[in-house]
Amino acid sequence: MDNSTKDSRPDTSLIRVAILALILTLATSAHAYRGEATDAAFAALFSLPGGGPTTGYWKFDVPADFEAKNEEELIVYLAKKQKEGADFNAYRHKGTLLHHAIRVGFEKTALWLLKNGADTSLGECNEVALSLCVRSHRDRITEALVGSKLNPSPPAKKTPPKRELPKPTPPREGPVTGSTIWAALEKGEFEEYLRRQSPQRVEAALADESDTRRLLHNMAMHHAKPYSRWQRLVQAMGPATYRKVVDDEAAIDDLVWLNRGDVDHFADMLDSLPAEVLERHQGTVLSKLVWPSGEPATAVLQLFWERIRRPLDYSALPNLAGRIQPELWPKLYASGYKNRDPESALGCLLAESSAADLERYWPALKAQFPAIDQVAPQLVLLHYRPGTPCRNYESGETLRKLTFLRQQGVTSKARVLREEALKGESPELQQVLRPFLLEKGEIPPSRLVETRPDCVFELNDNFYRRLLHPFVKTEESANKVETVQLIQIPGERECGLLVGGFEQIDAYESGVVDGFDGPTENPRIAYADPTDRYEVWRNNQDKIERLGTDLGGHNRAPGVFLVKDANGGDHYYVVGTEIHGGFPRPPEIFVWKKSAGGWKLSSYEDTALLDTFHDQCRYSGSGDAMVCDGVPGIELALDSNQKPANQSPEEKRMKPFRSMGLDQFILTYRQEMHDDYLAAVMALDKPRLKELQVQGIPSTWTSEAINAVSASNLSLEEKRRRTAWLFYDHAQLAKALDSSVLEQLVKWLPREDWGPIFKVLEPQGGGLLKYLRDDVAEMGLNDLACDFDHAMGLICGETWGVGEPPAE
Repeated sequence: MDNSTKDSRPDTSLIRVAILALILTLATSAHAYRGEATDAAFAALFSLPGGGPTTGYWKFDVPADFEAKNEEELIVYLAKKQKEGADFNAYRHKGTLLHHAIRVGFEKTALWLLKNGADTSLGECNEVALSLCVRSHRDRITEALVGSKLNPSPPAKKTPPKRELPKPTPPREGPVTGSTIWAALEKGEFEEYLRRQSPQRVEAALADESDTRRLLHNMAMHHAKPYSRWQRLVQAMGPATYRKVVDDEAAIDDLVWLNRGDVDHFADMLDSLPAEVLERHQGTVLSKLVWPSGEPATAVLQLFWERIRRPLDYSALPNLAGRIQPELWPKLYASGYKNRDPESALGCLLAESSAADLERYWPALKAQFPAIDQVAPQLVLLHYRPGTPCRNYESGETLRKLTFLRQQGVTSKARVLREEALKGESPELQQVLRPFLLEKGEIPPSRLVETRPDCVFELNDNFYRRLLHPFVKTEESANKVETVQLIQIPGERECGLLVGGFEQIDAYESGVVDGFDGPTENPRIAYADPTDRYEVWRNNQDKIERLGTDLGGHNRAPGVFLVKDANGGDHYYVVGTEIHGGFPRPPEIFVWKKSAGGWKLSSYEDTALLDTFHDQCRYSGSGDAMVCDGVPGIELALDSNQKPANQSPEEKRMKPFRSMGLDQFILTYRQEMHDDYLAAVMALDKPRLKELQVQGIPSTWTSEAINAVSASNLSLEEKRRRTAWLFYDHAQLAKALDSSVLEQLVKWLPREDWGPIFKVLEPQGGGLLKYLRDDVAEMGLNDLACDFDHAMGLICGETWGVGEPPAE
């Protein structure tokens, strides 16, 4: 039924839309003019000598009417642009005109802006003008701010006493900050930079511990000659600051990384650390010396062992014995290492060693590992286990190693070896392998078998509202929820939700980024730590309780399956496998553990059970994953092409107990509400939309609704009425916008309707607009393209980057 039949009152919506369109058109025209004048004001300040970025370049058109050579002429030009409508509190490159004037030391300009409308409460990267002045040592502006009613409250509780400005010693240029120091390092002008600045200013800048630690991190990660540069900074910062800077886990981590490649440099580093600081962080030093894998530097490790004053904790490094030369094992055990289990301690050492090395290691193996005779064949043949990290050694060496073991009287069999492993091997190697092969009758039945969870679930309001604002929070980061599945919690009738994801909120951004001081290139991390995090949500009456897990850290969706141990009936969760780095990962085992903090899904430490479970597993038919006998869910999860129509009733029942996307999970329980919402949007049924909004709408449904409006055959006027409704809730709009939504809107949405979009994207830096900007310009929508630039904090038509700007 047409909406007009539902209400006998005159429909004034068309009149309101017409009036709104007229107002927006007039506002847009004014906005375009103000934007043009504002761009000219920023371009003038940036193009004056000394006004540009400290690092990289900002490339823009200098206004044709700007010819100023000094601050006095710049002020005259800014006054002219203010009369033309320039907005002095607009943002370009993460700061206002006032912020940038303070940044580059244009004190006259900053003082004039303070008297002519600059808002001192606005923040540059969350730092207000007064704080920026204090940090940048802009004393005249600081005094003006503190001494006037413009900003009567300085950051500290007490007004800092006036101090005499130091007489300029060697000539200096611009502020001294971590960013400017790093810029000098990048350009190879560090020594010249230090000569140009007064020692007091450099020392004051380095006293900012967080800034100095960032410098250390950048040096350790990607800079030539980092050791000599860092030593020069240590001299500049003084012993007191150095002590504070290095008494930090991340700083020690970077220091070790910077020095671990040279034993003399490492010795100097140890000498420079106060004894109590080294003792406090000796675990961090150890972890960095032996990270990420492979054999640590022998000389550096031995030097570290000589300096420690108490035993080291090796609980996180059970396999370290297998990563160092056996000649070092006595010193390793003397330093606190305790693992005598050859399987967990030696890892791939025997599988990847030559026969000659095995013969040389044998006395040390017998001395340190009493059980070596029982597992030596297993360790030599580890490369036959599916999903093994051990490299496949040349078959001739494998033959000679097995022959040596037989000569030593070793007769134990290898659990990892199956009949299919012999295929493709030479007859000679098959003959030597066969005595170590388990016979069919010796292969035990599957010990861990998938079982049905005994819990029920309803997507009640508690769970639903939490899923509308989903994130997983740890001490290190917060991640968006991307996958959901039901999970059984011990002693609970109601199922919980296992939720998690990969995308970090406010994650580190590598590569070239623009900033207040200019574009810089953040270090690209070649082997970034996995970012996936997971937790369990438990419905506790009127609130959702978060339960911790050890899941995550492998950059894969968990695919968790409940299994029962045939030996004793205990229940565990196993995590399925996915391809990683070219090789399938073996599955893992988790178990619920209860502590004072409540239940936690924890890694199971019993390596014997894990090895037994791995004996149930083999490569899938495609060879790109592993499947396990007794756990059909793992194999079903790999079948992405399985259609619901082909699923059995049991498989359909089990579906929510297997990992699925957040949107798919919500739709499983709220499909009718989803369809109702889309229908209400297309009909613009406002009463029904208000009812649904009270319940809460997933942002992806709003994305879908905007795209449906874009793709519809509705008139432009009717489309605008619907998007006006959908754009009204800015918080919802911010979550709903993605590249696909914007790509569709660009094709038809009038410029005057983009205001809400820009408003929600500006705080994010307008990143989503970056990839559409050129397309918009090519479509002839030049004014809209300028709006895109402004939303990204740029002057219209501006580009930026590191190094030198490209030639015209």
